Amino acid sequence: MNEYFLSESGGNVFARDSDSAAQDTTDTGLRVRARAHLRILAVVIWLMILGTFTPLERDEAANGVATDAFARVKLVVRLVCLAVLSVSLVTIPRGDRWQTIKWFFGPMLVYIAWAFTSASWSPLKSVSVGQALSLLSLWALGASIAFRFRNDEDAAYLFKHAAGALVVFNSVLLAAFVMSGGGDERFSFAYAHPTAAGSTASIGILLLAMALLQGKWSWAKWIFLPGMLVHLGVLIAAESRTALLLLILCAGLTLLLSMRPGTWAVSFVATSLLFSSYLFLDGGLEGVNELGTDMTRYLERGQTRDELAAFSGREELWEVMWESHREAPVFGHGYFVTSRSGELDIWGRETNFTAHNMMFQALITTGYIGCLLFSWALLQPLLATFQSLSCQTLDKTLALMWLNIALWLVGWGLMDPGIVGPLAPNSVVIFVALGLVAGNTALARETWGQPETPRSRALQWEATV
Repeated sequence: MNEYFLSESGGNVFARDSDSAAQDTTDTGLRVRARAHLRILAVVIWLMILGTFTPLERDEAANGVATDAFARVKLVVRLVCLAVLSVSLVTIPRGDRWQTIKWFFGPMLVYIAWAFTSASWSPLKSVSVGQALSLLSLWALGASIAFRFRNDEDAAYLFKHAAGALVVFNSVLLAAFVMSGGGDERFSFAYAHPTAAGSTASIGILLLAMALLQGKWSWAKWIFLPGMLVHLGVLIAAESRTALLLLILCAGLTLLLSMRPGTWAVSFVATSLLFSSYLFLDGGLEGVNELGTDMTRYLERGQTRDELAAFSGREELWEVMWESHREAPVFGHGYFVTSRSGELDIWGRETNFTAHNMMFQALITTGYIGCLLFSWALLQPLLATFQSLSCQTLDKTLALMWLNIALWLVGWGLMDPGIVGPLAPNSVVIFVALGLVAGNTALARETWGQPETPRSRALQWEATV
């Protein structure tokens, strides 16, 4: 009987050890595969951000279509990224995660389908298809991240690469600006329009601030100071008022959200003491007046009050755009095309201008139908994010970071076509953040009410590889 007991218990022990070893091997394999997928996504982020360099002096057709080698290289890079992301999406088992992710990405996919459809009546079909492919690549990047997301480490890893790519992008711009002698003209960046440079600097600083204060990720401590110096240099040189104001608003919100109640009191006391000390040293506020004069001169950029009241010429542009919209109000002129002929005569130039406003751009190019679809695509992720805040297993840090970035997008879209404009580094960051919050929400709903165990973590890995 003892022999039987020993043989049975021994067999069970060996069986348990074998099963445990097999499970450990499986878990290790899942981790390795998941990490490999993240590395691929990181490479795509770098390619998409660095692939937005656009020399200001380039060969263009009359309608603004670039015809130089630079444009062809950018097209190849985006097609490669789209192909890689498509393979990633096709090979992912949908499972229950898609039920959550579709609320974040489903409406945008419908709008993209309408954008491709609008190319059939566009006067610039190659432009409409090419720009729709850029938007599709952004969608594919965000959706791939949502399906591959597993934990906070993944968010830290992908945000680290996005922040690093932004620093490198602006380092090249700043180096080229300094080597060219800078100059007094605002439009002196060699490889990007000042508006694009300013937006990259603005969202780059915001991303670094969120990573350091909200995410509290270790990599942010090393990149924060050099990244801030680079982005601030570009932001000052670009003289982008919108980018600066949005940075102050969103970075200030980040600071407030990361402060503890006790810190509020300390900050208030410290600010009061500093202000009182300054009044003692400069009772006439002469320094404040001088600083205000310098700031006003910087923000005016040499423009008159009338020019500022007209939004730096945008008022004239918007009047022409509205007349163009009335020519095709329901269906639009075709994605990314703002006129029936493909060219508008504004500011002494004839080209395919953007509307310099995100919703207006969607309205003119894709009509009332497209504008409604695009509004749905913007509002649905926000509503899904607010609804997910009630989930007890949700890591709310990523949700708050995404809402802050969404606020930045809304503000930027008032003066720029935003994500329906030319592909820009800020658009890549926006879809990376959207993918992370969608994946985080889906993971939280999968584990709702379930205790954290090694097996549940393995199931989470299996769901994303």
